[in-house]
Amino acid sequence: MGKYQKPKKNLHREFVYLNHDTILNSLSAFEAGQVDEILEKTTEASEGSIDGGIGFKGTRVGGAKKRQGSVQEELVKTRTRFSAFESWFLRLGEEGALGIFDDWDMEVRDEISVGETLHFTADVRVSPLFKLVTAFSSFLQNPQAFGLKPQEVTEMKRQSRMMEGWISDGEGNRSVAVYLRPNSLGKPRIVARLSSEYLVSGLGNIEERYQIIAQVRSILKPDENESLVRLLKDAPPVPLEVTTVTDAMKHMQEAAVHLNVAFEDDDLSFTHPDVLVHPIAIFK
Repeated sequence: MGKYQKPKKNLHREFVYLNHDTILNSLSAFEAGQVDEILEKTTEASEGSIDGGIGFKGTRVGGAKKRQGSVQEELVKTRTRFSAFESWFLRLGEEGALGIFDDWDMEVRDEISVGETLHFTADVRVSPLFKLVTAFSSFLQNPQAFGLKPQEVTEMKRQSRMMEGWISDGEGNRSVAVYLRPNSLGKPRIVARLSSEYLVSGLGNIEERYQIIAQVRSILKPDENESLVRLLKDAPPVPLEVTTVTDAMKHMQEAAVHLNVAFEDDDLSFTHPDVLVHPIAIFK
């Protein structure tokens, strides 16, 4: 009595992030036929969502059936994305194409290479800047409670819009910097930028322990760094950007204290020995 029987396999996956575009692109390189089948199912669902009815004034679309078809189409898209992940993940595992580590330290960091795809378990922590911006936005939801004057609210809203730009990519999606900490170890730091486009279930439960699949984008050398905030959205990082943003962000540290957000100098930019990765999937 009371003895726990562990499952033989963990088949269920709970995703919080899934870059399905990267997965489909990668899968098409070695499973083109399967990708075609996935896309065909989605296309069939799209075509089945429209009901053409002939009336006195020409073709009309059945509204209820169209809405039902749209829901069905979205369900098929969702199913096929997860199906594509399983095929892709299985193939990488079978081919030994995943870099795996149990411990995380400088020795392991120096063994990995740019372009390798890693699979590891880590605690996810959102960067303080994102917490600061969202806290500031929440603060503005009820400015009267804090006795703010109308002109003060106007100025703070202007600042809020500017801050939103700091955490947005070139396509208007939020770009959330997160720290990935294997075995709860924060050093050397592994940094990823999550696009809101690929978030499956929001950020409410993101700061937990997950399995991570990511491709190594950069292993920073002693003379290299990258700004936390990318002002040049569609261009490589340049030293002036790092200097400009770092100086600007220092003024935000005082505000972070008032909002009870820990915002240290290390959070202003990414430097050696940080490892920057392109996140593909985050799940349990």
